[in-house]
Amino acid sequence: MEFAKKRKVDQENRHFKTDWAERYCFFLPDHANAKPTCLICMQNVAVIKSDNLKRHFTSIHAASFNANYSEKSDQRTQKIAGLLASYKHSVSTMSKTTSAQESATAASLHVSWTLAKARKPFADAELIKRCAIDMAREVLNPDEKQQKKVVELLKQVPLSANTATRRVEVLAEECFSSLLTDLKKTEAISLAIDSSCDRTDMEQLSVFVRFFDGKIFREELLCLLTLPGRTTGEIIFHELTLFFEKNGLNVSQIVSVVTDGAPSMVGKHKGLERFESSPKISGDILLFLRQPFSVSADGQWTGEAKRLVTSIEEGALQMEVLEMGSSELLKAQHKDAPMCDFWINVVPQARFKNTRAIAMFLLTMFPSTYICESGFSSMNAIKSQDRNRLSSAHLGQCLRIATTEYKPDIRQVASSRRSHFSH
Repeated sequence: MEFAKKRKVDQENRHFKTDWAERYCFFLPDHANAKPTCLICMQNVAVIKSDNLKRHFTSIHAASFNANYSEKSDQRTQKIAGLLASYKHSVSTMSKTTSAQESATAASLHVSWTLAKARKPFADAELIKRCAIDMAREVLNPDEKQQKKVVELLKQVPLSANTATRRVEVLAEECFSSLLTDLKKTEAISLAIDSSCDRTDMEQLSVFVRFFDGKIFREELLCLLTLPGRTTGEIIFHELTLFFEKNGLNVSQIVSVVTDGAPSMVGKHKGLERFESSPKISGDILLFLRQPFSVSADGQWTGEAKRLVTSIEEGALQMEVLEMGSSELLKAQHKDAPMCDFWINVVPQARFKNTRAIAMFLLTMFPSTYICESGFSSMNAIKSQDRNRLSSAHLGQCLRIATTEYKPDIRQVASSRRSHFSH
């Protein structure tokens, strides 16, 4: 037995009739999924249906409204036109206000981003605002009307130290979110880890990550972890493991960990080598990476490649090396292209799946902890003697922005956050 499908009137293609405005004082707002709205009380009716509109008008408004504005009278037509105009004016005012708030927030985000990139204090945001106002006054001096308008707009941009702090928090969160999204898509990552004391002698563990995002190799600050008290390999391993778990990352993605060789960093039982096998790379396999046309296809390095990347088929790898060696086009392109560009953009994935796999594995690795040292220089510039009360959380956020290659969509951030003119 078949049952008739239940009607869903809210999903039917019903049309709003223009004469309903005159009869029931209803209109249909001009936006997606709009519902009939009463011009008198601004309540919505769920379904575009004459009976529903009539029921609302009759039960709530008809007695008083019909008494003052009889049907089909000029007074009624003028009253309804006035109510509709008033609604449109309110919507326009709200839209302009929201747009102005978003623009002010976007400007505030831009200034905060620039300050963090330059490793400058949050309080400098207010100085930039004063400078911008002074410049506008001088540049627009001949046009007093325009000068007043621009200066007033600049005054609306929230740039107090507290506001700049909140903006940096939001921007750093956006960058970190983009990083996590990319990391969860990639197959292999490499870590560079080092520790150093900041201006207040707090031990800061700097962890940078290198990975291929599908287009380029990225090197980004993964985290800056504060390590109070005595630092041991066990503590560092524990903190990093917690960080990976908290952020939904998989430690099995780690193919290499580079440290400064300090006792607290190394050791298979209590150090960071528990994250991965710390592969020892031979000269032959590094030669293949730099000069793929100079290695033997049946050399011992192919077996080493298989141990490093278990998904590689050693026999297929050897055949691909032979094919590459016979390609005059690839040899010519290799001379002109940087090493990373050659393996990413020149060597075809379809024809050289295994050679690319080992090359990308090797290119994922950090050669040293140089990036951590550079990060510590930025850290000390950020947490200077004058900013020694900067919290570890804000230090990490500022360092992330100062070192990142990500750039948030500031307009989107401004529109997605609650805008206000706080100073």
